[in-house]
Amino acid sequence: MTRGWAVRGNPWAFGPSMGPGLHVSKILGVHLAIVTDNKDGEGNPGYRVKVKLPGFSEQETTAWARIAVPMGGSGRGTYVLPEIDDQVLVVFEHGEISRPIVVGALWSKKQEPVEVNESGQNNTKQIGRAHV
Repeated sequence: MTRGWAVRGNPWAFGPSMGPGLHVSKILGVHLAIVTDNKDGEGNPGYRVKVKLPGFSEQETTAWARIAVPMGGSGRGTYVLPEIDDQVLVVFEHGEISRPIVVGALWSKKQEPVEVNESGQNNTKQIGRAHV
């Protein structure tokens, strides 16, 4: 059983608060995050992004987050890198703050879907950018 205190009112983050620098032992559940960096190099081992967790801190970012994709392997797979300011869903491997994984992205008013379903028939299936 995980023991500790809810951190900054988040019942899914457990551990003692150590003052201004947020320290937790485990982060449980799925969290909304915003992509802040997606450039390879300078510490990024490749195909990873940094995100901030607005529920925890507006300034601090995570370690480089791996990105879950439908299929991936040596020399093959899906390549869909989130853009900066995209809203994504993040989990933490074994609850470790140093091991973030992006598991999906979300549409929002700021970043609307590339298609709409006004007819209600749901006939459009698309992978790619919006038609310009």
